Amino acid sequence: MVTYKQYYNLLIEKKVNPGVKLHLSHLEDLVIEQGKQGFASFAEHIIELKNYIYGLDSETVVNLKVDGAPALYFGADPRPDFKGQFFVASKSGFNKTPKLNHTPEEVKQNHGHAPGLAQKLIQALNSLKPVYESIGASRIYQGDIIFTDDLKNQETIDGQAHITFQPQLIKYAVPVDESSELYHRINKAAFGIAIHDSFKGVTDDGTNIRFTSPNKNVLDLVEASKQHGVFIESSTYNQKQINLDLPRQTKVELDTLMSKAQGHMDEVSETFNTAYTSNNKFMGLIQRFLNDEVKKADRTKNNIYSLAFNGNDFNEQVFGKRFKKFLKGNYDKEITGKGDRGILNAKERMKDYQAMFEHDNFQHFVTSTHYMIRIKNLILNLFNQIESQIAKTGGKIGKAFIPQADGSFALSRGEGFVLFVGDNQVKIVDRLDFSAKNLQHGQFQK
Repeated sequence: MVTYKQYYNLLIEKKVNPGVKLHLSHLEDLVIEQGKQGFASFAEHIIELKNYIYGLDSETVVNLKVDGAPALYFGADPRPDFKGQFFVASKSGFNKTPKLNHTPEEVKQNHGHAPGLAQKLIQALNSLKPVYESIGASRIYQGDIIFTDDLKNQETIDGQAHITFQPQLIKYAVPVDESSELYHRINKAAFGIAIHDSFKGVTDDGTNIRFTSPNKNVLDLVEASKQHGVFIESSTYNQKQINLDLPRQTKVELDTLMSKAQGHMDEVSETFNTAYTSNNKFMGLIQRFLNDEVKKADRTKNNIYSLAFNGNDFNEQVFGKRFKKFLKGNYDKEITGKGDRGILNAKERMKDYQAMFEHDNFQHFVTSTHYMIRIKNLILNLFNQIESQIAKTGGKIGKAFIPQADGSFALSRGEGFVLFVGDNQVKIVDRLDFSAKNLQHGQFQK
């Protein structure tokens, strides 16, 4: 399994094709990941989402986050040597040297070390190629496989027969109902995928592939799939389908928090912002620390996430003490088995990290992030109502269930949403579960 640190380093070392966006940020993490530019992206999402809710001109697109696996890319290979040949690929297919699969033989060659993945890619190749070619498509699509024929089961839930499939953690269930179009589509299909986006594929050097001109409208592909025994559905929901509402009191609170977050960002100098965003190691350390804080939010009331969730003010001193403890633990691991020079170098890095952390400008970053978390929670509350309704009705792909300790399954709100404003995309996910009595650590989103 790849750790968060390894994955982050993989990205910053540019081993991944820069034309393919593999990392999807949490809305509240944008400043920590990108500095002042991240806050500009955050503000753009808030402004466009408000316009979306009010029915005004907006570039916001809302996608339901689907718990499928593996992630899949498919379409026409734009490289001259392949002349638009149909391909399927996993995320790893877009490393610096692309590994796209045009035939079952190529799948076995590229993924023979992972037979389970190879089998799904071959099923995807055979299932999606006739659908794709039937509409004369030329774009590249990105989505998540939600079932193959061997994953579909017949189960009884609450006394009613369902077709179920569980690609990862969440189990999806579709009631057996002869009057339901969703039931008939899934019942007849041997392969199912949820599509999140489509792109025009471009190659500048004949080797690497860039994605341009994103478009969420995949209705032609969805309609064609019905004629080929394949289940293809868009994860995009328009405002009429989800009917988001922004109560006046929530809007006032959101605007107040936004003003406070902006005030702290205005205090950050361009000089410090440049120093921070160019220090990849420190940024990675802070991201790992906040990731760790998410997991520990149930065990401390002074955690940045638990404080924000409860609407409390940010406690800078407590946050500093928690980071210092995290840094010490990181240092102890780093010097294990090292010689004098290695220990000395680690100690110098720790001093540099502590100095950067204690800089007044960085504290404005963190305090702004606190307000961003509170804003995200307001938005999350709006989406949770919609997500609960989708879970009850089944939405576009079926009701969502979470496995319980006793082996049973409980109805779930799902995996959250993804917001798009052009290429600016983030996830809105409930990283913490809240009960009326106390804050509890729920499903940590890996």
